[in-house]
Amino acid sequence: MRLNDLVGIPWELNGKTTSGTDCIGIIYMYFCWLKGIKDKNPMFKKFYKQRKFHKPDPLYLKRILESYGRKILKNLVLPNDILVFNIEDEIHAGILLPFNKFLHSSPGIGSCIDRLEDEYLRYLEYGVRPYV
Repeated sequence: MRLNDLVGIPWELNGKTTSGTDCIGIIYMYFCWLKGIKDKNPMFKKFYKQRKFHKPDPLYLKRILESYGRKILKNLVLPNDILVFNIEDEIHAGILLPFNKFLHSSPGIGSCIDRLEDEYLRYLEYGVRPYV
C-alpha cells in the first residue's frame, strides 16, 4: 500500500477501511498499513474495540490520540507526528507529512492531503509523537 491509496476514501464516522474512514480511522490505516506498527502498539486493537460512540466525545478522542505516543508542542511537530486540532470545540486529527502537508479525513471531503497553512494552523492544539 502507498500513501496515495489513502487519498480519496469517502468520509464515514467510525470507519477505518478504504470503503470509508474518519480522521481517526485514517491515522489507524496510516500507521497499520503504511508503517506496519499495528502489532507493536496494542492500543490500536483496544482503540477500535472501545470505539462504539456515535457523537465523538472530545476528551475521549484526545485520550485515544495521546495513547499513540507522547504529547509534544505544536511548534515541534515533525513528519509522521499526529496533529490534533480543536475546531469549534470539535477534535480533528491528521498526520504531518513532509513539505508541510498533512493527511486527514473530513466530512463532505473524505481523505485528502492538504497544505498545513494558516487556515489549519490557527486550530492546531498540539502534536503527538507516535511510539514506534
